[in-house]
Amino acid sequence: MNRNQFLQPGSAYAPSGSEPRPGRALAVGALSVALAGLVSCWIPFLNVFAFATALVAVGLAVAALVKGGTHPRAPRVLSVVSIALAVLSVVLAWAVNSWVINAWNNADGSPKSLQESAPWAPDANGRPGDYSYDLPETMLEDIYAQPVAAAGETARVGIYAVTLTEVERDATARVQQHDPSAGTPRHQYVLLEFGVHHDGEGATELSADMLPEFIGADGRWYSHLNCSANLAGPGRPLLAPGETGTYQTCFDVPPEAFGADSRVSLRTRSTLETVYWQLP
Repeated sequence: MNRNQFLQPGSAYAPSGSEPRPGRALAVGALSVALAGLVSCWIPFLNVFAFATALVAVGLAVAALVKGGTHPRAPRVLSVVSIALAVLSVVLAWAVNSWVINAWNNADGSPKSLQESAPWAPDANGRPGDYSYDLPETMLEDIYAQPVAAAGETARVGIYAVTLTEVERDATARVQQHDPSAGTPRHQYVLLEFGVHHDGEGATELSADMLPEFIGADGRWYSHLNCSANLAGPGRPLLAPGETGTYQTCFDVPPEAFGADSRVSLRTRSTLETVYWQLP
């Protein structure tokens, strides 16, 4: 039998295979990208990848919906699911990062927690801000574990041989007499004097090169910035190699900051090593 006899003029063979589904490839791609973003959104900070994949997934899903149009077999469900997963991955990534940042800020010793315990703005009387804060327990343990020199003992601080020669616990009157612009302290001015021998090369300015710190027995860190007195005097004389000079610094600390655990430390701007003295 001749099969052509059943064909009418203008007719054609029926297409073989399944009916086409416009936009299916785009929808599948959108779903794959959205799932990848959903997996990565749980990794803190690296989950920024989820934000990029969300944009790609939404773009592919919208393209699939547009291409499918009103076709009855268009992959609308896949496209909508892809968009939903993309949005979910962004929300989860944002939540994970927010939780990690909040936990970090609330941890002891974090930059924000230290900053919150140090209100450094000048007070109503125009005094310098309170450059002090509570030290975390772990940091205090590290400080107490460091070698410590006694008053009168010499220690190496960078290119200098330094000796703590004097500690005046209540030096408010002396500091104000030396520099009336120092103002009234919050607590009381403490004056420390060091003998310094220059063993290095090139003349140096001690008041600019030395970085002193006070660690109180009350567990707080105090900065010399709380005492704004100019103890170096006019001209800021330089210390030449081989010479011995005097370096003075002051702190504004309460009486309870003194005790067996109180320390004063020195380091120079060119060295990272810190040297500690135990206060008498």
